[in-house]
Amino acid sequence: MRSSLDFSPMSQIRQLMLLLVALLLLHAVCMIVFEQMHWLDAVWLTFTTATTVGFGDFAPRSIEGRIATVLLLYGGGIIILARIGGLYFDYLMERRMKILQGKWHWEMRGHIVFINSPVHGAAEYFRLAIEDLRESAASMAGAAVVIHSDQFADGLPEEVRRLEVAHVHSPSVSEESLGRASVLEAGVVVILAADNGSTAADSVTFDLIHRLRDMGYDGRIIAEVVRQDNKRRLLSIGANTVIRPIRSYPELLIRSIIAPGTEQVIEELISHNGAVSIRYDIALRARWSRLQAAFADQRLGVLIGYVDGDGHQVLSPEGADDVDVQALIAIVREDQVRSLAQVLEALRSMPITQ
Repeated sequence: MRSSLDFSPMSQIRQLMLLLVALLLLHAVCMIVFEQMHWLDAVWLTFTTATTVGFGDFAPRSIEGRIATVLLLYGGGIIILARIGGLYFDYLMERRMKILQGKWHWEMRGHIVFINSPVHGAAEYFRLAIEDLRESAASMAGAAVVIHSDQFADGLPEEVRRLEVAHVHSPSVSEESLGRASVLEAGVVVILAADNGSTAADSVTFDLIHRLRDMGYDGRIIAEVVRQDNKRRLLSIGANTVIRPIRSYPELLIRSIIAPGTEQVIEELISHNGAVSIRYDIALRARWSRLQAAFADQRLGVLIGYVDGDGHQVLSPEGADDVDVQALIAIVREDQVRSLAQVLEALRSMPITQ
């Protein structure tokens, strides 16, 4: 079996550090033997000389001590220290390049991992989505984010990177590349449909969910599905949440991360034949809590706000408020929308005033 040699800067630094420690210890021993120094003084002299500080309070006086200092410190220790400094600079440059190119191995826990990215407009999509995450009041608003993608080979755009986003660049998804994203320690994994216009994306998503669970990932998986009839299949193999890939509304995805379940309400509102927002032009004065109860009791929908006499929209008022209404705003399933006359008739018999 061929052994692989590690010539990375950090590997060389570790080797040189061991050699440096050995030289320093040997010089300290020489000072104890040749100069008859106390071991504390010997160590002090060794370190002040190796670091070129040179306080001058101690110095070798014997020929043997001076030769040992020249050979071990001037000829070895100081040169090694300079080399370590140069290698550390190389390490920082190498680390920076690996981070920019998506080749760094991230050590994180409780973070969010996005796997795949939209074929078109990926940078703008991630910027909008993560800005929404950062501006939310949820506990995960400040979570670190890693994007695992075959895009951004030259580094994430500045507008995305400034949102504390890292990335892993890989032409394909493998256990090695997922490991660089610390996927097993992630709090949430989001699998995006790279091409939201191709039903083949669902097969890729199916394979990724299966692979993550086989690897032992036990956190939340949010997956996008192109064909709605594939939703049940993805849920059955381990996805916790399955949503449609709506690129013009990345907030839907963020809702599913920070408030699981609420994304279904939004998806209903923006999906064909789902729930719709309705305005009923009704003028009345009523206690808001009773008005909401009346809507629920008569199955008229979910009352979310109203338009006041000045034409201002008021959403989610206090339940105890007495409101002057010119129009009501409600969320209703499209197949359950009532006419204005039906709503008026239903409300007429309900105790909605103070």
